[in-house]
Amino acid sequence: KDTHDAMSALVLAMLQIYEHRNSPELWAKLLEPVRSLVPCEDVKFVVRSVGSVCEDDYLSGPFDQEARFRARSVKIVEQWPLQRIEGQCAVTQKICVIPSPEAERQQWHQYEYSNTWRPTSPTNSLAATNGAASTMASYLRCMAAVPLFDGQGNVLAVVKLVNRRSYPDGVPRFEFSKLDLATLSAFSAIFACVLPSPFVGLPGRFRPRRPDVQLAVSEDTVGAYVRWSLPAVLKGKLLHEVSYGALGDDEYCAWSHRAPQSTGWQVVPCGVLTAIEEEDGAEIFFEYHVPHLQVGKQYCFSVRARNLDAVGDWSEPSHKLSTFLVPPHTSGSEYVWLCPRNDWSVDVEWVPFRTCSPDLQLVEYRVVAITCDARARDELLNGIDGAGDLDAEQVVALFTSDGSAEREVACVPNLRNMGSYVFAVEARYPYLGNRAFTRVLVSDTFSFPSVDCELPAPQPMMIEDCGLGAPSSLQHGIADVGEAPVLVRWPYPPDLSSKLILQYRTAALPHEDMSSSGPVRLNVSGWRRAESIEVLRARVHGEARLLQEPGISDHFAMQLRVLMLKEGFKSPTSTWFRARPPCEPDRLRASLVFSDASGPGLRLDWRSPADALRRSAAVGPAVGPLSFAIQSDFDRGMGPRPTHFQVRIRTEGFGDKWEELPPQLLPQRTAEEDTHGADGQWRMHTWCLQDQRWFSRPGASLSIEARHGNALFWSSWAPGGSIVCQALPPAPPAGQLLRIVEEALDCARLTWPAFRSQEQGLERVEYVVRVQDVGDHGAPEPWRTVDIIQASDAHCETAVVRSLAQGRRYRFAIECRYRSLPADLAAASSSRLEASEPMAPPTSGLQVLSGSLVVAAGALLGAPGAPMSGPGVRLRWRFAAVPPGAPVPSVVTYQLRCSTADARSGPSRGH
Repeated sequence: KDTHDAMSALVLAMLQIYEHRNSPELWAKLLEPVRSLVPCEDVKFVVRSVGSVCEDDYLSGPFDQEARFRARSVKIVEQWPLQRIEGQCAVTQKICVIPSPEAERQQWHQYEYSNTWRPTSPTNSLAATNGAASTMASYLRCMAAVPLFDGQGNVLAVVKLVNRRSYPDGVPRFEFSKLDLATLSAFSAIFACVLPSPFVGLPGRFRPRRPDVQLAVSEDTVGAYVRWSLPAVLKGKLLHEVSYGALGDDEYCAWSHRAPQSTGWQVVPCGVLTAIEEEDGAEIFFEYHVPHLQVGKQYCFSVRARNLDAVGDWSEPSHKLSTFLVPPHTSGSEYVWLCPRNDWSVDVEWVPFRTCSPDLQLVEYRVVAITCDARARDELLNGIDGAGDLDAEQVVALFTSDGSAEREVACVPNLRNMGSYVFAVEARYPYLGNRAFTRVLVSDTFSFPSVDCELPAPQPMMIEDCGLGAPSSLQHGIADVGEAPVLVRWPYPPDLSSKLILQYRTAALPHEDMSSSGPVRLNVSGWRRAESIEVLRARVHGEARLLQEPGISDHFAMQLRVLMLKEGFKSPTSTWFRARPPCEPDRLRASLVFSDASGPGLRLDWRSPADALRRSAAVGPAVGPLSFAIQSDFDRGMGPRPTHFQVRIRTEGFGDKWEELPPQLLPQRTAEEDTHGADGQWRMHTWCLQDQRWFSRPGASLSIEARHGNALFWSSWAPGGSIVCQALPPAPPAGQLLRIVEEALDCARLTWPAFRSQEQGLERVEYVVRVQDVGDHGAPEPWRTVDIIQASDAHCETAVVRSLAQGRRYRFAIECRYRSLPADLAAASSSRLEASEPMAPPTSGLQVLSGSLVVAAGALLGAPGAPMSGPGVRLRWRFAAVPPGAPVPSVVTYQLRCSTADARSGPSRGH
C-alpha cells in the first residue's frame, strides 16, 4: 500500500511540475503530492527568490490554531539561513535529517515542538524532556530537508517534511527510513529532469535589474553600450531584447512591464548572449552595443530575457543617456596668432581644439575673414545684437585636421590694403552633430600698414543676401540666366553716395585660336559709367546697388570701381568676376551604393567644365599678367567655374516638398576627360550621402536634383533621376534546402548552405533562426525567433534549436539579412529558407508486449532463505523500449493491478 501510494504521488508530482513549470504556483501545487509521497505531519517549501517579494502572495495550506507560531506552507527567502536545516541542505546540496542516525538520542528539548501538541504544564514539559519514548513521540519533532535542483544544478527550493507518520494508523516515528529518503531522492531527480532550465518561475518577478548605459562615440556614428545583470540561478540559453526610445527634457519615463510596446520604443533582438561572470558568481552580466543613435536626443533603455516557454518582464528604464555632443572648443584662454607673409597674405595659427570624446579626433575648421573695426570684435565673439550690420564675411579657408600638429595653420592670400580685418575660427565635427559651424576664436584686429586714405572698393555679393523687399526685376533676372543681375555691396555713407559714380570695365577672350604659342592676351575695355542701377537694402550688409546693364553677362570677366568726380578720388578696383551663373551639373546621375562600414549611401556623379583660362594655360606656355589676375580671382569663386554645390531630395508619395541639404564644397575631381571639342575639357566629380534617415522607408522612391554655385550666383537645378530604396536579398545556392540533420528528444540540429550577397559592398550577413509550433488542430502559432547567428566563412551553417516539447510538430525557417543596413531596409531585403516538412520530436517509453503475460499458481515464497507456506501466483511477462533501438533505463518500476472474480458474476469492478 505504501509503495502504491508513493508511485501515485510521484506520477502526480511529475504532472504538476510539468503543468506549472513556469508558474509561481508550482510550490503550492506540490504540497499534496509530497505529503502523499511520504506520510508526514506537515510539508513546507522554502523557495529562494531572485529579488525582494511580498510573502503574503505565496501563503497557502491549512494552519493549526494551537501552534505557537503561524506556519506557512511556502516561505520565500532572499538568502539561505545557515542556522536552519534548509540552509544546510541548500549549501551542502544533500538531504539533511533531524535527528540524524549518528546523533545521540539525548537532549530532545533542543528540537522544535510539533504543530499538533505541546506540553501544557511545566511538569509535563519536564517529563517530556526526561521521559520515555512513548510520551516523547507525541510532541518531539523529526525533520527531513530535500534540495530541489534545476537542470544546471542550482538549488531552487528546499522541501521540509515534519514528523514522519506510519500508514495507516498514523503513529509518529522518530526518524525517516532509508526507503523514505530514497523516495525523496527520486522525487528530487524527477524535479530536476522535468523542470525547464533556466527556471523563470522563481519569486521576485523574472526581471533584470535597471541597466547601466554608456555612450559610445566614433567618428561617424553614435551608439550606446547597455549592460545588465541577472541572478546566477538564471544562467542558461536565454534570448535577450533591448528596447530604447527618445525622451524629452521634461518627460519622465514611468515603468511598467509593458512600457516599451505602449510607448512606441524600438525593440532590438539581441539573441543568445555570452554571459560575463564576476568573481563572486552571485550574478551574471550581459552587454550589448546599440548603434545608430540620433545626435541631440535623450534615450532610455530597458531589457528583458525570454525563452521558448515564458517571457520575462521589462526591466526598469535606465537613467537618461544624452547624445548631445559638445562642439569643438578650446582648453583655456587661447588666442589666434597672425603672422603676415607679405603685403597681401597672412598666416592664421591656433592651437588644435579639444573634442568632447577621446574617440573623436577629426575636426573640420573654417576661417572667416571679416572687415570691421576694433569696436566690433567683442560683438562678433559674444554674439551681441547689431553684429549683423557689420561688413561682409568671407570664408577664406576650410579643411579637416586630426589634431596631430602642435598648431593649425591657414594661409589667407589676396588681402586688400583697404582697412582692418578680423579672422574668426569656426569648427564642427565632420560627420556628427549639427552641420552648422561654431565660432570658437576671434583674432585681434589686423591691418596692413597704410599711409594714403582711399575709398573702399565696391565688391559683388550674393543675391541671397538681398532682403525680402527686392524688386520684381531681381526675380526675373535670376530666372533668366543670360541677364543675371549683379548685386554690389555699397560700403559708403549716405551723405557721400550722391557724389560717387559706379564704373565698370569688361574683359573678353580673343577670337583667334588660343592654342597658339605665347601668353594669352585678353581684350579689356575702358571704364564705363553704370547707368541702370537701383538702390536696394541688403539684409546683412546694409545698403547695396543692383547693376542691370544690358549685355554684361556676355562678357568673360568684369571689374568695378567708384569715382568721386570733384575731388578726383577713386577707389581700388574690385575683384574680377563673371556676371553669369555657373552652368548646372552635367550628366548628373544618382545611384544607390552599399558598404559594410557605413551602410547604404546615395552617390552622385556629374561633370563640370573647366574655364577658358584653365584650358588655355594647359595649352600655352604662359599667361599674361591680366589673365593671371583674373584667374586668381576666379579661383576664389568669382569665375564661371563652380566652387560648391547643393543637393535637394524629395520622397515620392510623401508630399511635393523638397528638402535642401546644406551647401558643400565641390569635391575634387576623380578623373579628367579631354574632349577638345565644342564642350572643351570636363572635370568629373563624385559625392556620397551617408545620412541613414533617407533610407528608413524600404521601397520609397527618392528624386534628386543638384545645382552649382560660386561666390555670387547659383545655377538652375539639374535633375539627377530617381532611386528606389531597396537591396537585392542574399541568395542561397540553387536547389539547396534547409535540412534537419539530427533529431533528439528536445532539440534539433539544422544545417543549410551559406547565403551569398547579391549587392556589391555588402558581405557581412547574419541568420535568424525561427520556429513555428504547427500543432495538431487549429491554426499554427506565430513564428518565433530563437537565435541570431553571425555568418562564418564555412560553406554550410549549423544551428541547434533546444527546449522542444515532446509530441509537438515544429516547422523551421532561416532568414538571412544584411548586418549593416537599417532595421526596416534589412527586413525588406532578407531572404528566407524553410524546411520542406514539419518535424515532430521523437518520443520514448516502455511497453509490455501483448500476450507475453503468463500466470501460474504455486507456493508463495518469502525472503531468500526463509520460505513461507501458503498459496501464491507466479507472473512472467516481457517488455520492450519504444521506439525500437531506444535505450532501456537501468531501473524499471512495475505496477500490478488485480481484482477478485466469481464464477457466476465474473470479475468485480474493484481493482
